[in-house]
Amino acid sequence: KQKTAYEIHRRLEFRRVLDSLWSGKVEKDIATLVKRAMDASEVGGTWHCVVGQDFGASLCFDNKHLMFLKADEKHVLLFRSYDSL
Repeated sequence: KQKTAYEIHRRLEFRRVLDSLWSGKVEKDIATLVKRAMDASEVGGTWHCVVGQDFGASLCFDNKHLMFLKADEKHVLLFRSYDSL
């Protein structure tokens, strides 16, 4: 089965988040690592990342460019802002 560009980008985003989480750094540093990696990636756009155990958010994001996951006790919110198009 041939993968779409969307599936490839989603796997790339997920891999970058996991690599940063396993770096053992504090949440602020993990969020910075992920954001910088995504900003520099071929996916393009302006990315934002929030990492922590507890947080709330209200945001606007580009369709199909939002990821929320939990790894260990850390939650990660990664999204590309809509107005960066």
